[in-house]
Amino acid sequence: MSEIREILPQGNLYQGRVCDFHPPVAPERYAQEVREGYSRRHMAIKEAAAQGRLIGVNFMHFEYAPNAERAMHTRYAEGVNLYPQYPFLHLFLTLACPWRKLAVLVEEEETPWTPQQIQDEDELLTLNGWRVYRLPGHAARTFQKDVLPDHISYGLENGWQADGEAEEWEKLQPQMRRVTIDGFFKWLRKEHFSQGALKWYRNRDRQLVSSYIARNQFVLTSDEITAGTAHDFEGDHLDFGPVP
Repeated sequence: MSEIREILPQGNLYQGRVCDFHPPVAPERYAQEVREGYSRRHMAIKEAAAQGRLIGVNFMHFEYAPNAERAMHTRYAEGVNLYPQYPFLHLFLTLACPWRKLAVLVEEEETPWTPQQIQDEDELLTLNGWRVYRLPGHAARTFQKDVLPDHISYGLENGWQADGEAEEWEKLQPQMRRVTIDGFFKWLRKEHFSQGALKWYRNRDRQLVSSYIARNQFVLTSDEITAGTAHDFEGDHLDFGPVP
């Protein structure tokens, strides 16, 4: 796999199924600290995301592999609100937003993905409602400046110098989001973190609350619905799941 891939969710956001899959986890003590830290902040993270914010996760010093660290710096530079090493069931997602159900997985040279691993992880995540983006090692090391024609790179930094350069750049952008790390995060910000996308996700939550009320036959006030009470309805969602 040489290009960044998007794997769409298959399962219901709040009625996910759990696959019988037990991949390797981080060292026990480190893994437990990450799980406990995120568990305490789980609801605050979702509430902040619904408001377009990111909360601090300075409860510990995270350990990053090289490509994951590059992805962390790039998502920060592009203003994309994702959390590092987010725990879901037995997995630790490289970067994730649990409210949007977005997972970014980054491949490392020393631990390349296997076809079986890709299949198992994608099934586990998508059946539980996650949208998955896979950044292969080469894409995680490649920036737009590494592959763009010189005149386009210059134009992006200093302004277009000739007619047609802006149109040429427009045509190149879909390729940049598939093969470069900064191109991908620029696209991700527009696709999932813009104001328009935020409104879409909030409306999704309102629909989920309405569906939950209909199934369980109880009443919530309009203020409770607007506040995103759907975040509390996750008994079957298992964001942290059983610790192996």
